[in-house]
Amino acid sequence: MGEEKNKKQSESFWSWNLFKWSMGGVALKNQIENYNTLKFFSSARKSAVAIMIFSLVIGLILNLVKGSLATISEAWLDILLVFILAFFVYKGHKWAIIGAMIYWTIDRMYAVVNSFSTERPGDIGIIFIWWTFYMSVFWKAYQVEKERKKEIRQKEGLSKSKEESFRNQLTEKDYQYCPKCGFKLSKEANFCRQCGFKIR
Repeated sequence: MGEEKNKKQSESFWSWNLFKWSMGGVALKNQIENYNTLKFFSSARKSAVAIMIFSLVIGLILNLVKGSLATISEAWLDILLVFILAFFVYKGHKWAIIGAMIYWTIDRMYAVVNSFSTERPGDIGIIFIWWTFYMSVFWKAYQVEKERKKEIRQKEGLSKSKEESFRNQLTEKDYQYCPKCGFKLSKEANFCRQCGFKIR
């Protein structure tokens, strides 16, 4: 009962400490094992995509409310960039998560500079809180992808080493040679792969 409760807690995105940038071993393992089956806000990568889309929608609404045609036309480049990054974050690319982190940091730095020019330095605290929240989500998604890729490489390495081990176990008695050209063949071969000679 207690273990099931802990698992449910680790699955929920909102139960994570949003300002804690590292994931615990249980949560990380759960993210990797259930990579494609976790619900949208339970998955680190899907949550990263969700906040990117949320930011786009809010930014677009704010630009439409301002009503400035120049601001809206400038926003299309941001919209395109964020959609591209969001697509690749969803596909599990670490470079896209890093790109999103860089983009969001530059965007928030611009907002800080802008808050001084509009004489609203009080906005800096809110900007910092949002930046911290977004970075924690992106960083968790990055940790999942990094660990997942590491596990994939380990599994591929194991399968290659098993195959090599099997090949090394075969001895000369497991082979035969073509009587015509002398090519080395498996014992079960009926034809020579080199010259086409019928062996059996």
